[in-house]
Amino acid sequence: MTEDRTIGNIMRADVLRCGPKTPLSEAAQMMQENRCGSILVMDGERPVGIWTEHDALSLDLESGTALDVPVGKVMSSPLVTSGPNVTVSEAGRRMKDEGLRHLVVTGPQGKLLGIVSQTDVIKHFGIQHYMYLRDVRSAVPRALVTVKAEVPYTEAMKAMRDERSDAAVVVDAEGKPLGIVTERDILRLISKRDIIRPVY
Repeated sequence: MTEDRTIGNIMRADVLRCGPKTPLSEAAQMMQENRCGSILVMDGERPVGIWTEHDALSLDLESGTALDVPVGKVMSSPLVTSGPNVTVSEAGRRMKDEGLRHLVVTGPQGKLLGIVSQTDVIKHFGIQHYMYLRDVRSAVPRALVTVKAEVPYTEAMKAMRDERSDAAVVVDAEGKPLGIVTERDILRLISKRDIIRPVY
């Protein structure tokens, strides 16, 4: 059995970060360039919020100014944080119970130490432990989200958001699959300010 270390042992200390006044498109570009699914919003050395690929689905991009909104206006806050001495299994259970993809690790006075993702927990224990932590409801496969090839990415975002899915299958007029749209694709287009184009 894998030794249950603390999250201080497995956290990533090189956390991508920005200030609360950073425009959304710039935050998305930073995430894209660093191949990172999240960015921490900082007030000095203290994390005050987080913005993720998944959060991008909630944006109202019909507005021409949406991409210029400061990330501090749309970040998830207050942050769920933990000290570094919590065990990985405890952190995994908490993330499952509270529906978290990331857990921010802080020290005295709330100073940022690092971040632990759901993926980090899975890598530590293996997929069997992750499946054990999941409840029955979350293990039931959901119906595939599909979108027509000619719809804009904003419509694909809405479909993914409504169905709580991180991806959508792109289909032609006959329903034949042509490709897939993911949260990372949405982030890339936000960083390029090109979100209105058709998905295929």
